[in-house]
Amino acid sequence: MANRPFTSRRFDSWGGLNAAARRAVKVNKYRTMLVDDLASFATGNIIFSSNPLSNATLTLGGTVVTFGPAGGNVHIAGSLTDTLANLLAFLNASGNVNLIKCTYVVSGSGLFIRYKTAGIKTFTLAASAATVSGATLKLNQIQKRIAIT
Repeated sequence: MANRPFTSRRFDSWGGLNAAARRAVKVNKYRTMLVDDLASFATGNIIFSSNPLSNATLTLGGTVVTFGPAGGNVHIAGSLTDTLANLLAFLNASGNVNLIKCTYVVSGSGLFIRYKTAGIKTFTLAASAATVSGATLKLNQIQKRIAIT
């Protein structure tokens, strides 16, 4: 009997996987990644450490909201709690094309923002006298299993 190299359906003559088996193995490898959940609603927040001063600003979706004693959009009250109540009233009553895209809640020293349409995270945030959660609202993250090819 002649000395022939070992062959089979899955292995080549050197003992490694043949091309068809390598393709099958590649399809069966997966990796788990965090990705944006496009079914979720983007959220963010703005946290105040103290009552804003006159001419302090928030930028929500490109619209600038100014704090002030008389001329600003939002009246600065004697306490942060009262000023945030004024801010919430202003935002909820606004007919501005950018501001109506979100819902707003005040809790403690923060303004919490939620986009009304699922899957959109392009609403921008900025503040001159507070801390924002990020430059834009964020979607929830989910783990997704992705095939490696």
